[in-house]
Amino acid sequence: MVACCPFHDEKSSSFKVNENKGIYKCFGCGKGGNVINFYIERKNLSYPEAIKEIASDFNIAVIEDNK
Repeated sequence: MVACCPFHDEKSSSFKVNENKGIYKCFGCGKGGNVINFYIERKNLSYPEAIKEIASDFNIAVIEDNK
């Protein structure tokens, strides 16, 4: 899939998603990674916050073990 990058303003599509590999890359600004990185960057979250939000979006329960 190809689209305009959600991380910077651009007129031509340089944001690519490889659904089979589960990764994205913008060839304009250089940002890339997996779905967790996308949530962290796009929504300005920490890693644990991103995991919780992804789980919530897909109705998956997250059990925290604070040992």
